[in-house]
Amino acid sequence: MKQRLLTIAMAFFAMLMIGCSEDDPILAPKISDLEQEYVILENEKIDFTPSVESEAEATYSWALDGKQVATTLSYTFEPAAAGEYKITFVAVNGGGSTEYEFTVIVNPSSIELNVDVFEILTIDLPDYLGETEKVVLTILESPSE
Repeated sequence: MKQRLLTIAMAFFAMLMIGCSEDDPILAPKISDLEQEYVILENEKIDFTPSVESEAEATYSWALDGKQVATTLSYTFEPAAAGEYKITFVAVNGGGSTEYEFTVIVNPSSIELNVDVFEILTIDLPDYLGETEKVVLTILESPSE
């Protein structure tokens, strides 16, 4: 009888140890709600707030062309000039890290043409200007006849 109780107690203890010794692994965060590419005009700003699915508390980091610019979930990008920028968002938790890189293309808000024109000038608009965009052509000087 003692042998049987000892066997049951050992089996119960073994099951208890097995059940407690294996914790489910924490998975690295999942990032969503960011595009691969954004296009804005110079002097505009754009806000980014990705969705992050994480089983544990996560920390965040934003880098602009390789230089850290923020450590929050949200980031507002205000470009200094027209150009192409690489932005990287990283989410880290106890299970690892996930990185998402995307591009922001900043087009100039105006284009200056310096030309001497003595006849009709045909201007091809850049591709980023749609057919519904307002285009203003200002003549700063006009040659006298």
